[in-house]
Amino acid sequence: FTFLLMYDSKLFQLLATLSSKEMTWLHKFLKSPYFNTHEQYTRLFEYIKKYHPNLAHRKLKKETVFQHLYPDTTAFQPQTLRKLMYELTALVEEFLVIHTLKNDTDQQETTLIAELGRRNLYKVFKKRTEKQLEVLDQKEQKEAQHFLDCYHLKKQLLEHALTTQQRATGTQILRLSADLDTFYFWQKLRLAANFESGRRIYAVDMELPFIQEIIQVVEAQPDTHILEIELYLLIYKMLKSRENDALFKQAYTAFLASEVHLSKTTKNVLLQYLINYATYRLNKGEQAYTAKNFELYKIGLQSDLFLKDGHLSNNAFSNVVGSGAFLKAFEWVENFMTTYADFLPQATRTQVLNINHANLAFQKGNFERTIDLLSTTHFEALLYDLQSRLLRIKAHVELYAQDESQYDLVIAQLEAFQKFLYRNQRISEATKQSLHHFIKMTTKLMRFYQNPTDAQKIYEVINQVYPLSNKPWLLSKVEEMRY
Repeated sequence: FTFLLMYDSKLFQLLATLSSKEMTWLHKFLKSPYFNTHEQYTRLFEYIKKYHPNLAHRKLKKETVFQHLYPDTTAFQPQTLRKLMYELTALVEEFLVIHTLKNDTDQQETTLIAELGRRNLYKVFKKRTEKQLEVLDQKEQKEAQHFLDCYHLKKQLLEHALTTQQRATGTQILRLSADLDTFYFWQKLRLAANFESGRRIYAVDMELPFIQEIIQVVEAQPDTHILEIELYLLIYKMLKSRENDALFKQAYTAFLASEVHLSKTTKNVLLQYLINYATYRLNKGEQAYTAKNFELYKIGLQSDLFLKDGHLSNNAFSNVVGSGAFLKAFEWVENFMTTYADFLPQATRTQVLNINHANLAFQKGNFERTIDLLSTTHFEALLYDLQSRLLRIKAHVELYAQDESQYDLVIAQLEAFQKFLYRNQRISEATKQSLHHFIKMTTKLMRFYQNPTDAQKIYEVINQVYPLSNKPWLLSKVEEMRY
């Protein structure tokens, strides 16, 4: 039971997730005799709270904590401290349940209704059930859980002993079934979309049970469609086809037309599927998907979908800059970078900003500026190290088109990159394959520059290679030599 184990304990992991305000509420919770009758649990919490959120503080060493709690005991007793932490953990978990319920008025009402029914207070039970169903029905934006909640409320009412004496009508049972079907279809199609999105990872040649039956039922009842079910069905078909432009356009158009009516959760899930699909097509060299990707990212930013706990992921930031810069929306991109720079994780912020400033300079055609920016930054993170090496090679290739003396430098960099890939064990095989193909195709491109014959043939060779990093850029270089 070392200090490290104390820091890695379940108790400390739970407390690390709480804000200062939540710690204050937890303190009040622990001081309530209804929930806690042991003063030592409160004293342990109060001591930890003094150093929150720095739970790795040296004053939280096991012996120090024990001595604070038991000043008259000379010998350290790890079992005693372990038991206190165990019991305090249970109280923290109970607080989280109550705190969550306190902020969920629908769940509060559902819990109360169930208890009223259990206590056979039928009149108020029935009245509150009907009122809660009205409240749920009036919500403009609904999630799948809404229909399951309605199902449970209606089922409770129909199965209550006093209700069953009156016999349920066929209409009531049909409505109950409709709520359950909607929840099931919604969740099943979402799960199927997720399955298709990761099919290459799962490496299984199968389909989830009942998907085709659900599709048949949904398509046979066009007048009773739920918007979200329609969208998940379109996304599922798009992901399953993989290469169908018409299905992407249909899903993309339907999403744009209906996104204002969707809940934030559903909008975020559907948006990620569309972005991932567009990125997949971009990685295959289909540059037409850049504009679509850019629009999708702008929707996500406008709807505040990408900020998680006050942070914007490095990946989202770089993708927005990359697509916007490629489309020559330079002013918009520069404003975006200024606005969102402080939202990047602090640990990697400098690296992310520099690699994206270098990419922006590259898209503007300022290749020497690109090389200068990359040369002044040490990229510790492997991802940005790889991106830096790729961007530097591309910048020198672009400069070679203006100055043939760059040829030996480009070849030397390609060879150095090849050695780096062979030596580095942290790079996945799939990524290595894509980068090895880039080195091979860039070498072909340099030879083509020296002897520009049969541009169509080299274009077809590059276009057929997969996976291939930076395929659109390579193809664009051949296109420039064609005309």
